Amino acid sequence: MVPDRSLRARLFKAVRNPKLAVEYLVTRAIVQPIRLLGEHKFDKYHNIVTGSRVKNARLGAADADSLRHATMYQAVPLKYLEVIFGCLGADPAQHFVDIGCGKGRACFFAASRFQRITGIDFSESLIAAANRNLDSFRNSHGAQLSFEVGDARHFQLPDERVVVYLYNPFDEHIFAEFLRLNLQHFRRHGSRIAYVNDVCAALLESTGFVTEFRDSRRKIGTYRLQSGA
Repeated sequence: MVPDRSLRARLFKAVRNPKLAVEYLVTRAIVQPIRLLGEHKFDKYHNIVTGSRVKNARLGAADADSLRHATMYQAVPLKYLEVIFGCLGADPAQHFVDIGCGKGRACFFAASRFQRITGIDFSESLIAAANRNLDSFRNSHGAQLSFEVGDARHFQLPDERVVVYLYNPFDEHIFAEFLRLNLQHFRRHGSRIAYVNDVCAALLESTGFVTEFRDSRRKIGTYRLQSGA
């Protein structure tokens, strides 16, 4: 998930800077259509529907406080998934846990690599959409996928090494509670965090996590708890 950005603000910056104007036009006319075509092909190939944005007001979350700290739903671009999975390398974890999974794109992408995939989201409507996708998903790798409604503040990671994946689903308020609840898990199992649009990277560092890899331009990073933290 990513914060909603004002189109008016981007246009205003572009008008004041000719270079930005050209970059904006190239992005809108060429880059975005190519990206969307690739994502449409991914969904069509797997017989799922993961695109379209959903603003906070339409997430249908029961907890008002969690909703205040959440970001809107937007499916992660495939190129970001390719980057984050590439930098994970040959991780021994067999369980992929997506916190803030939305309609499940990252989970379906992970099905070719992990034996078990769990998607968690506080929005009942998004989990319903993910389960509809699961019913129609062409699962050629035999992975075990499940989606469930859950609030990150109260979700305890399973008692095994996992890869925790996030696409900026919430702000530091929720993230800090999730980390406090699961800090012993990270100490015990050495699980890693794969974080796309890692706007709360400073919180990870202050909690004792170290950066293994980071693409600063795309704000993509993998993190692990420092030994002894």
